[in-house]
Amino acid sequence: MTNIGASTRWPRAIKVELGSRFPSRRLAEQQLFEYIEGFYNTRRLHSGIGYRTPAEVELEAAMAPPRIALAQAVTRTATAARATASPTLAKEELT
Repeated sequence: MTNIGASTRWPRAIKVELGSRFPSRRLAEQQLFEYIEGFYNTRRLHSGIGYRTPAEVELEAAMAPPRIALAQAVTRTATAARATASPTLAKEELT
């Protein structure tokens, strides 16, 4: 899906769910906020993120270890494995 596709689907989805006319701007903003925070981000499943909710994905990301630390751990493990297989090669990588 391109950004253009997403940008044209979003207003259409809102109109289907909430309607297209509101008595006031304040009521429109309130209902839109309630729709996004009360349903769209917390209960609606999104195909682009594996049929999970954005809230689930954000929670999973918050609980995951930082990527830099994970990448460093993988590098250390790979270097240690090579050191066992070939001490000379691993020594050259570390210098």
